[in-house]
Amino acid sequence: MVVKGIIKSIDVQGNTCVVRMPYFETAGNDEIIATATVSNSPGSYNGYKVNDVVWVAFENDQLECPVIIGKLYLGIEAERA
Repeated sequence: MVVKGIIKSIDVQGNTCVVRMPYFETAGNDEIIATATVSNSPGSYNGYKVNDVVWVAFENDQLECPVIIGKLYLGIEAERA
């Protein structure tokens, strides 16, 4: 399963991000937030920022193991904001 997520905070040292996943939120529920590992090549800069919209996959389809696999491009104006 792959869902959209919104980055809430970034831990550069641990190569993880705290991500909110609106897909799992229903009426009356709190925000669903998880710490996801960033998937990138060794030595590369991930370039993620707070409030970026990202793709989140789950290792072995387990919701306890989220992995950020990419960033959605929302256009140049959204990138500047």
